[in-house]
Amino acid sequence: MKNCKYKGMSKTANFFFLLAVFVIIAMAVWQSKHLRTRIKQLLPNAAPQFPVKDISKSFYCFRPLRKMVYIPAGEFLMGGTQNKNEMPTHKVMLNGFWIDKYEVTNKDFEKFKPEHKKFRKLASNKNEQPAVHITWFDAQEYCNWRCDKENVPRGTYRLPTEAEWEYAARGGLVQKEYPWGNLPPNTFNFFLTNYKLNNKTSDYCKNVGSFQPNGFGIYDMAGNVREWCMDWYDDYSADCTNSILYNPEGPVKAVKKVWRGGSWGSREKDLRCAARGGISPNHWLDTLGFRCVRIK
Repeated sequence: MKNCKYKGMSKTANFFFLLAVFVIIAMAVWQSKHLRTRIKQLLPNAAPQFPVKDISKSFYCFRPLRKMVYIPAGEFLMGGTQNKNEMPTHKVMLNGFWIDKYEVTNKDFEKFKPEHKKFRKLASNKNEQPAVHITWFDAQEYCNWRCDKENVPRGTYRLPTEAEWEYAARGGLVQKEYPWGNLPPNTFNFFLTNYKLNNKTSDYCKNVGSFQPNGFGIYDMAGNVREWCMDWYDDYSADCTNSILYNPEGPVKAVKKVWRGGSWGSREKDLRCAARGGISPNHWLDTLGFRCVRIK
């Protein structure tokens, strides 16, 4: 009897022991999966939150001189709440358009204007760094040259409107601070972009595409260099919240043109998708470059 009772208790103990082992393994697997998910969300070299379509030349309906990404038509909430010149937030509806995957580089720009090479600055003196020392008029002339090279009507390539730029920068994310989300640009000492950290300026421009793209597959929409936009710069209209704006082009006239995106010399707050500023179209900066859009 004692032996039978002992054997029965051993079977019960074995059952609960195996059950405990199973539960521990299951919890370890769940925690491991959860940890991997968190790492993917936090680390900059993880996959973007939205899938990136790498559109090769075979998918183009034209033959572009530079790689471009298609931005589908859509509606978004433009602007922010941190600075007065970003308010009020307002709804904007845009047609689809193409935008350069990378900022225009020295090598790209000098195909149009070879003499630019002698104006290369310490901030950007390599072929694959973004072209700076570029006025708004220089950038627009490059767009016209690109139209001529591809034998399309002038205006097919142009600078992005401010609304197009912000929509593209957001990469499909809804009301996030930065093109990659709400994380600070320096997360766990992994840099998400090239900017001024702790009042210490970075080592000037990086080669285009040195950091992760946003959800649309576009590189350097925050940091590296600011980018010219088509629009004149002014405060948003106070009544723009009353209706949806369709393909807005900014004020009819002002004295400055819009820049967006922040640069290697910018602080964190200027890297936000909604951050904006302006400068005379006749001026240039070694923190200011551009990219083109194609509208048809």
